[in-house]
Amino acid sequence: MVTEYGELPEADRQAFETPLEDLLRKKASCYRKMKQDVIKQEEFVLPVNIKSKTNSIGH
Repeated sequence: MVTEYGELPEADRQAFETPLEDLLRKKASCYRKMKQDVIKQEEFVLPVNIKSKTNSIGH
């Protein structure tokens, strides 16, 4: 069953968006803005939960 993002109940969307906003904020914190350039300060790796991916695909 494929559900469109807009069809999700509000509580489910909030449960998805809150951690996503935190990850985006962490990724943005890896960069520093200069007068004319953006400099990457450190590497940010997006954590992936492989167990939940395989469970949702396989079952």
